[in-house]
Amino acid sequence: MNLSKAAQALWAKKSAKESSKWLPLYVHLEDTAGLAEKLWEHWLSPGVKQALYRTVLPKRDAKQLFIFLAAAHDIGKATPVFQAKPALRNCKCTLDAALNNNLELALPMLEHNSFSNPQKSPHALASMLLAQKYGCHKNIAVILGAHHGRPPNRDMLERQTIGAYPQNYHINALAKPAWEQVQEEIFNYALSLSKVSSLNELPLPKAPAQVLLSGLLILADWLASSEAEFPLFLLEEPIQYDKTQRINNAWKLSPFLTTQWVPSNAYMEDNLYKRRFGFRPRPMQVKAAELAAKLENPGIIILEAPMGAGKTEAALAVAEILANKTARTGIFFALPTQATSDGIFPRMISFIENLESGTHSIRLAHAKAQFNEHNLALSKANTNTGMYLDDEDGAVVLEWFKGTKRALLSDFVVGTIDQLLMAALKHKHIMLRHVGLANKVVIIDECHAYDAYMSQYLDMALRWLGAYNVPVIVLSATLPKEKRDMVVNAYLQKQPEDAKQDYSFAHGIAPAPTVESDTETYAYPLITYTEGQHIKSEPIAPTGSKTKVHTAFIDEAEITLKLKTLLCDGGSAGVIVNTVKHAQALARGLKEAFGEGVVTLIHSRFLAEQRAALEAALLEELGPLAIPRKEARIIVGTQVLEQSLDIDFDVLITEICPMDLLLQRIGRLHRHNRVRPEQLKKAFCFITGVKNNGLSKGSVAVYSEYPLLKTLALIKDELIIPDDIAPLVERAYKTGGKTVDTALLKEAEAAWLKRLEQKKQSAKAFRVSLREGDEDISGWLQTGVREAEGEAAVRDGEDSLEVLLVERYEGGMRMLNNNTIIPTNTTPEDVLAKALARQLIRLPPVLCRGKAIGDTITQLEEITRELSLWQASLWLKGSLCLILNEERTASLGGYRLKYDDFYGLSIEKEEDANE
Repeated sequence: MNLSKAAQALWAKKSAKESSKWLPLYVHLEDTAGLAEKLWEHWLSPGVKQALYRTVLPKRDAKQLFIFLAAAHDIGKATPVFQAKPALRNCKCTLDAALNNNLELALPMLEHNSFSNPQKSPHALASMLLAQKYGCHKNIAVILGAHHGRPPNRDMLERQTIGAYPQNYHINALAKPAWEQVQEEIFNYALSLSKVSSLNELPLPKAPAQVLLSGLLILADWLASSEAEFPLFLLEEPIQYDKTQRINNAWKLSPFLTTQWVPSNAYMEDNLYKRRFGFRPRPMQVKAAELAAKLENPGIIILEAPMGAGKTEAALAVAEILANKTARTGIFFALPTQATSDGIFPRMISFIENLESGTHSIRLAHAKAQFNEHNLALSKANTNTGMYLDDEDGAVVLEWFKGTKRALLSDFVVGTIDQLLMAALKHKHIMLRHVGLANKVVIIDECHAYDAYMSQYLDMALRWLGAYNVPVIVLSATLPKEKRDMVVNAYLQKQPEDAKQDYSFAHGIAPAPTVESDTETYAYPLITYTEGQHIKSEPIAPTGSKTKVHTAFIDEAEITLKLKTLLCDGGSAGVIVNTVKHAQALARGLKEAFGEGVVTLIHSRFLAEQRAALEAALLEELGPLAIPRKEARIIVGTQVLEQSLDIDFDVLITEICPMDLLLQRIGRLHRHNRVRPEQLKKAFCFITGVKNNGLSKGSVAVYSEYPLLKTLALIKDELIIPDDIAPLVERAYKTGGKTVDTALLKEAEAAWLKRLEQKKQSAKAFRVSLREGDEDISGWLQTGVREAEGEAAVRDGEDSLEVLLVERYEGGMRMLNNNTIIPTNTTPEDVLAKALARQLIRLPPVLCRGKAIGDTITQLEEITRELSLWQASLWLKGSLCLILNEERTASLGGYRLKYDDFYGLSIEKEEDANE
């Protein structure tokens, strides 16, 4: 198709460096359409294509629709308001003048400051409105309007129309014919690039397909906007290029040039676990793989098995099987914390390296991933393209995928559960997250750890995954039936009667029929799974020895004497409490009683490097390969001991907590088969925090009263692990019934249910959904809250702040971990700045709660001004600093903070500290 001079004169990109380089609009549309075809053919998994076909997109036309969207995404730039924009804000450069001269030879033009409301016609919105003007159905046009990360909201579509702001689209009546002619020409050129002769040939995508296509379009546009892969042209030279060669050259530099994982059928052989992990599988692992291999239409699999049973390797093996069956090309492993993510990351690397062939991109997705040593060791990138590959097979970290918006586009991803929950959160560029997840098998670990608030996002995320037929594997040691049912029902699109409007987005997806489930069981271990729309469950024959755990209540004042008695012949004791302050106080008393070298304290308020060192030392001393020692050892900690460490105690003392978490803690007791001191050969768990049926304020603040009282009502003098896990957890989370037979418990239950409902309603303010009857995603991300608030909304914790902790030393500054001196009169070099950036620590909640957080930030900003030159470092930019004096203390918000290598960061009111 030959373009007019007017169409050829339209620009899409200008150099921001005041050079004479530019990119014509028609070339950018060609580039994006060409990349769309490459992505479709060489990156997008067959499983995602099938998901698109399922959402009313005929197979023969789905690819052409995507290419058309890529070719048409920037037609909104064919408007006078956009073409008048300067390359640099508030600056007129020679390139602007030259391009304007070329345009004025073919089209009427105005100076940019002559437009009265230029902000009312952003080019993504203009693309949508122009496409509809020329006959595009709204279901297609809305995807063009969403290509900058957020679909137009309903107010924009009602008020910011072409007719409302005609100047932006065609200046005036005299200029209108010329501008309408070139706009229609560009639109028809987009049709020709997609080899579509008529709009009637394009299928109408429903909402789930719109989301996926929007994400793919954003990705194609981002890649086509890279000047390294798609160089600009000199204005004074004729535009000469080979379109096919330009696309092929760019694709060779693409971050997607890793080997696409094509899962093999190795599971059909008997040695899958041996090939992937180097060991013979346990019966539970064999059962999980055999069940997955038999499924013809797999969906979601929930694997419940005791702590330390090998669920991680079972999940990876099942993920490979499901990836083969559903034609997925990656895995996302979601975990509750950064620490648990760090623990799984090297195991994922090992799994990838044992795959048959190819180089696959991998990403560790959490806020401190840049400090993970395994992540750093795999990083391979050059400064121009963020892409580097060698001839070796295995895992590689590519810098292009850095950041939360791109991380899930890597082939293999390990990260915190937030990465999944944000697929249900109203935030910009959410569609990229959906594309990344749709390409993969998703593993959700420690499902029991997600509270009622987070579960609202998990519910909605699972509904989207179900709409895309993404295989999901859920792991838990302790999962109540209510949560198990929530997970399965969400995935199958079953709609709660009280909230139908929240789940109506899956247009084009056949609604789930009412099915009878056989999940009413206390069988344990247990696999629950879906085969199409049918829910089934299969118990797994228990293997290995059972552990009898004797429980008793103990007053906190008796802990020291009890441990003196129990550890007189050596052995290890775990002491787990519910708050950092409580752990520090207990550790102080025990250290005084037992002396140096016996007590170790671990919690979340240590510097990251120091906490990692503490965990490594504990794993070496008390992990599965540890050699029993005769000396007494006491490990005092908080909830970090529940999840992230595979360590073994001879005896356990724990503060009262909800039943599932109590059982998780008990899972660290007699965990491994080893020789124990004579009087600790029996497993004892002593429960503290209860006195005259009263509960500690700290425990109630963390967990609420009702689940703690239910634990008290149900705990037995003897537990058989794992036999008692399922029935105890089930009864603990079942409201009403015989266990609620006192006025105190009934009152606590009512308060608990009210609190859960408040959490659910609070979560819905930020959660993506479509109203009943909606056919497109316009207004899909519309919310009455600020974006910054929404992006922090998937966890129902108090606001928190992380600060760089440094120590004043002889007029300068130094790091706490190694006493390295840091200059304050210059910007630190990268190596030093990177090390300094690891000195992050999370402040106590009292400084970040409610209105206090504003005052805390103000104080920290004032403190940070002294170190203003550090802000010039890419590693330190935007960081808030807290400066400790030479006694390692600082005042902040009316509190005195102190850092100690043994106790971590402690806090007390200044009036108490001065007494």
